[in-house]
Amino acid sequence: MLKQTKNTTTQTTRLAIAALSATALVSLAGCGTTMIPPAELATTANIHTATDRTSMSGLMIDESFVLGAYKVADVDRDWLQHESSKTETFDGIHSTAGYVYTITGGPTDVQGTCAWASANGGVSIMGVSVSEAQNVLTCECTAEGESSLMKLSAGKKLDYAGDLEVDGESFKVTPVKETEGMYLKKTPPGYRIDGADGVMGAVEVIRPGRLWLSKELSDEAKGTVSCAMTGLMLMDGIIVHKM
Repeated sequence: MLKQTKNTTTQTTRLAIAALSATALVSLAGCGTTMIPPAELATTANIHTATDRTSMSGLMIDESFVLGAYKVADVDRDWLQHESSKTETFDGIHSTAGYVYTITGGPTDVQGTCAWASANGGVSIMGVSVSEAQNVLTCECTAEGESSLMKLSAGKKLDYAGDLEVDGESFKVTPVKETEGMYLKKTPPGYRIDGADGVMGAVEVIRPGRLWLSKELSDEAKGTVSCAMTGLMLMDGIIVHKM
């Protein structure tokens, strides 16, 4: 009996240690981890930090949050029932997931619409065939007198990259992979925006998230760019609907 008790105690101790180790690992992976933004933005950008943001996503969840000077509101993930999924921009994109949202706090409110599709949907966008890109994200942001369109694609590593157009001006969107702290997710911790004059912004998608906007952008452009980058922040809550 004493031997059995000893074995049981040893096993319990090992399980407790394993549980504590797992908990510690999860804490290290998520708690305090931040994206390291491009160094150029340290002195050339305004930082907008997300606050009051829930850790959950879903059809019944209020996903509104404050993003520095902006507010993200009216997040709706019931994509297939929303009229935005039937507009010209998204015509031909065989999307089974998407979301709409509103950005307030700028000169005018900005309406954002994002559609996500996989290769199984037969998507071909930005000249990339379905055999080369497994996932595609398209986000359109519109406001009075301003608009932006972002088209990104990703392979198996989920490193989304592509183009962002803001009223005829083109920018490149690429992943940022540097972090402070442990980061175990497959998707990048954030993205940067580069134009003809260098880096113009960046977004951290690790919750709650942060946004960097170059001071060189006009107030109107900041609104539509922040809307497009918010589309990336909301991507981790995608709900895929079966067609």
